[in-house]
Amino acid sequence: MVTSAMTLGLNLATGVLTARMLGPEGRGSLGVALAWIGVSSVLAALGSREGFVVVAAQRSNRLPAAIRSGVAVSLVLGVLGVVLAQIAAALLVEEQHLRTAIILFAPLIVLLMLQEVVIGLSAVAGRVWTVMIARLLTPGAQVVGLALLGLSGQAVDLTSVLWIYLAAAVLATAFSMFTMRTFIASGHLSREIVRPAIAFGLRAQGLVVAKVLNARLDLLVLPLLVPLYQVGQYAVATSVSTIVVVLFGRLSDILLPRLVIAGPSRRRLTMKVGVAVGASASIIALILGLAADFAIPLLYGDAFSDAGLYVQILLPGTVLWAIGTVAVYGLQAEGRPGLASLAELCGLVVTVLGLVMLVPSYGVVGACITSACAYGVAAGVSVAAFAWPKVEVRSI
Repeated sequence: MVTSAMTLGLNLATGVLTARMLGPEGRGSLGVALAWIGVSSVLAALGSREGFVVVAAQRSNRLPAAIRSGVAVSLVLGVLGVVLAQIAAALLVEEQHLRTAIILFAPLIVLLMLQEVVIGLSAVAGRVWTVMIARLLTPGAQVVGLALLGLSGQAVDLTSVLWIYLAAAVLATAFSMFTMRTFIASGHLSREIVRPAIAFGLRAQGLVVAKVLNARLDLLVLPLLVPLYQVGQYAVATSVSTIVVVLFGRLSDILLPRLVIAGPSRRRLTMKVGVAVGASASIIALILGLAADFAIPLLYGDAFSDAGLYVQILLPGTVLWAIGTVAVYGLQAEGRPGLASLAELCGLVVTVLGLVMLVPSYGVVGACITSACAYGVAAGVSVAAFAWPKVEVRSI
């Protein structure tokens, strides 16, 4: 929780700095570029991060082999993801500056995938401090880099900000791999690890892809329907409203391995965590909703004042999102990733329908309503699926 709070503070600082440096239109361009890179990294991963974490937790005596195999698979899939993202951007992105930025900084995909799998396996190995420091390094380095860039007096644009993001990702990935170097060096690529990890990952891939599309599809579609400055306001609103989720989002680093090995007490532990997260998230959302109208212009600038309303619309959905995330961890720990995938796919259907039906008429407000409803539907299905312990959807 302390790490999540510190990460949240650093992410907020990064958001404020980028918003003030780039303005609404530039912040919108940054949000779209990062959404492309984030979606591409998830699509390329094939659920492998979750697969290797679960398999490593089940076979703790094979941990070095799991870590070595996870790094190797992530590297290969990451390179493929870079190539596919560059091709897709060249074909689909109309704005030249955005297309160039995505193609140039697509290697971030490899770094993100390596970092995620190593951090996940570090938690399995009991390296809690490695997880905490690695999670703080990326936003911390971003804040330092942006502050230095602002003090330098140089012109700030999308490319210069993305260079800072790339440097921060290199630092965090290098640290993660350095701290786990003994495991990586002593392990070996093992079919007995890779096969079940990929098999689990593919079953969970519907969850991972649908989850990231629920969170990022709006930023990919909005530039086609509204001006970029409104996309920038929406990006700020989503970053503020998801404070509720970010505070508890890093539970996956610790909670998923704990649930896998918890045995008979797994369901009780999941329900206790879910109740605690729900109560805490509701209180935080209430505070954010009351403060949004005056705090956002104060922190981000008057150009982002419309984001206060967007935050208030999004907050109920993010509370449900936080609760549903705990249920998803419980389903994964029970070996039922298919139902978790089904829940997120239901949310994705709501996202697609809402973007098509509401955004053309109501603009960013329609996108906020769509996202809040999609978060709620996905969470509701996840909780219902966890409450029904003898069912699994194996085809997803």
